[in-house]
Amino acid sequence: MSNALRTAILIAVAALAGSVVGIFVFIEITGGSGTPSGETVAPTLDPNAIPTLSASQSFALATRATELEETVTEQAAAVAALETAATAAAIPTATATALPATEAPQNRVLYRIAAGGASEARFFLQEDLRGVRTDVIGRTDQVAGDVVIDFTDPALSQVGVIRTNARTLATDQSQRNSALRSRILRSAQDEYEYIEFAPSALNGLPESIAIGTAYLLEIEGLLTIVGQALPAVFRGEATLDSEATLRGEFTARLRYADWGIVIPDLPFIANVDEEVELTLSFVAERVEE
Repeated sequence: MSNALRTAILIAVAALAGSVVGIFVFIEITGGSGTPSGETVAPTLDPNAIPTLSASQSFALATRATELEETVTEQAAAVAALETAATAAAIPTATATALPATEAPQNRVLYRIAAGGASEARFFLQEDLRGVRTDVIGRTDQVAGDVVIDFTDPALSQVGVIRTNARTLATDQSQRNSALRSRILRSAQDEYEYIEFAPSALNGLPESIAIGTAYLLEIEGLLTIVGQALPAVFRGEATLDSEATLRGEFTARLRYADWGIVIPDLPFIANVDEEVELTLSFVAERVEE
């Protein structure tokens, strides 16, 4: 190999190495520190405000009302038959005794997911890192939101806006974290700091809610990432552990490219999954009025 050719190759390698280093330096600088701009809070729900039902919820409620009306009619007919039989047999009727009045239980209860607690938002996908298939998991406890449970009519229960601070999502690699904030989720920019899910329908609600029972539910809504709002569906289960604590976990799978998210072409990384799994594991505590 001639000296001229060797020199040309060294210059090319140095230029390539310089460009790679430059990319990582740029990402590190523009990625910021990952420190949130402030406390993560979400819009609050008013438990005294009855929500507007979706089409599916309205249908379910109307069906339930019809069934209840039929049951009341059947019971009234049975009582009338018993009264007729008692009159015919000259059986004296019992005198009703009024029971002492008791305070009616609150039927709509507000539960709140608070950032920095036992709740967690995370994402999962896989990539080839230096030729090895690798799990990529990002986590943050900076998630907030409200849930209202209607114990009289669960169909009127609500899930408020769930807000996650994308800037605080962290994986097992600092360079990847910087890339998330700088070029992927762009959460280092204030306008893209938060990911929000605004529910529009809550499907699969039971006719009654019991403490300790897990209920499979589906939540439809608009998911906003890097300023793009698109429909998404989260599926999972929720359990009322006690009167004071609500717990749940919900997951959605989506194509991040639909939100305009692009994984940068970086050295040592290849074959990144086209779909990402988003999960919210939450503990919501009762808010006393």
